[in-house]
Amino acid sequence: MIAQSIWNNHYNLLIIFLAVVNLYFLYMAFQKIRLLKKELYTGESVLEKLISKRLGKPDAAERLGKDDFHRWEELYREATRWFHLFSGTISVFPLLGVGGTVLGIIPAVINFENVQSSFALALVSTLLGVLFAIFFKFFESYLSGNYTLVSERINTLTVDVARFLFDKDPT
Repeated sequence: MIAQSIWNNHYNLLIIFLAVVNLYFLYMAFQKIRLLKKELYTGESVLEKLISKRLGKPDAAERLGKDDFHRWEELYREATRWFHLFSGTISVFPLLGVGGTVLGIIPAVINFENVQSSFALALVSTLLGVLFAIFFKFFESYLSGNYTLVSERINTLTVDVARFLFDKDPT
């Protein structure tokens, strides 16, 4: 009965379609954040390279070029875009559930002969909206921790490099 209510209603199919789209957003956000995290946390740190240059080992700092920062900035932008698309879409699911409830109750109030099918739409839409919101919230909590870690690392690197450049050229 529930499966039939899910697949025989266009509104519920819209909720399911949005869940599939949000899975794609999740996948892209996960990939971009993972790649950026790998780039930022492997090998010698940027600060270590800058210190090496200060101590007279310029070859270590020369490996750190503008290309690294440009690549990290672009990856960070992409990760931010996909993460916000994913997390923003999560908030739509409960609203779609409430919308399904309203769409299901209105025909029941107008014509009492359709009460059973109307309430089936109302309850199944609400159930889908809540279940998808809960499901995606678990993934959002995991991703938000990694996204915050990467954001803080980018901010720290930016400040460290700015200080280094400012101390290097005080004019």
